[in-house]
Amino acid sequence: MVRGLVEVLTRIWQIEGRFRPFGLNPRVEPWVSGSSAEERPQESFLPELRRALEIRPTHAKIREIAVRIAQEEGVDPALVLAVIQAESGFRVDATSFAGAMGLMQLMPETARALGVKNPYDPEANIRGGVRYLAQLIARFGRVDLALAAYNAGPGAVERFGEIPPFPETRAFVARVLQAWRADGGVGP
Repeated sequence: MVRGLVEVLTRIWQIEGRFRPFGLNPRVEPWVSGSSAEERPQESFLPELRRALEIRPTHAKIREIAVRIAQEEGVDPALVLAVIQAESGFRVDATSFAGAMGLMQLMPETARALGVKNPYDPEANIRGGVRYLAQLIARFGRVDLALAAYNAGPGAVERFGEIPPFPETRAFVARVLQAWRADGGVGP
């Protein structure tokens, strides 16, 4: 089944590639300007996605990894688990329309900046995502603003001086905070 899914995804990406030069594929708009695999994370990380699908960890294993890394990085494990739930629903192979990848939905540039070589590797993805979240918490001093920056980017939070008025970002922050509190987190 996994092999069939990878083959279907590969074929979809091949077909999408045929429409890119005509600007007919808004789903991958950020990569229309270039044609290198570096700019198209779905294709450049295809081998890693295949491996992630072949060795899919259980929900319990993902929780175990997340709790361990959160404790090592000094972030509330309940918050990390809430972010993973909101971002990917604990799906290792999650890939957004914007190109965010893995459990904590790291954008390709963010993954590279954090030293994450394989964003579909649960351990690497969670470690990178937790480090990024810790940096944002330190930068903004409030969990809700850090979550907004995680979703919309730090520049958006700085520009508005609060949670940006983007419906997706506001819904994301509310969803994570609710899950965090429900899982025993302290809340903002």
